[in-house]
Amino acid sequence: MHYDIAFLRGRKGVLARAILLSCAAQILLAVVFWCLAKALYQDVLFFYLLIFTPMTCVASSLPSVGGLGFREAGLEYLLVGIGVPAGIGVSIGLLDFVFMVIIGVAGYFIFLMTRSR
Repeated sequence: MHYDIAFLRGRKGVLARAILLSCAAQILLAVVFWCLAKALYQDVLFFYLLIFTPMTCVASSLPSVGGLGFREAGLEYLLVGIGVPAGIGVSIGLLDFVFMVIIGVAGYFIFLMTRSR
């Protein structure tokens, strides 16, 4: 981390773009969580998901296999606090993980087909 901070010293434009990209990724993940909640017939305010998404990302960065367990437990705990049934938070986390795996596998096959020999 020290190397990264030293690298960004004097490059405020790069740092600003990295922060904007990170914020955009968090907003996009909140949209995915909101769509999954709607698909599970839950009326969750998007504002809550904007707040909960960074917290669940931090939780999923704890040592585990693919973040499984911490993300779901975090979503369950946070969503129960606003009146969503406990199983819905777990379902949203697991469905998000399934989407990430599908997109990753698709990206892998695209990489294999497009790489130069």
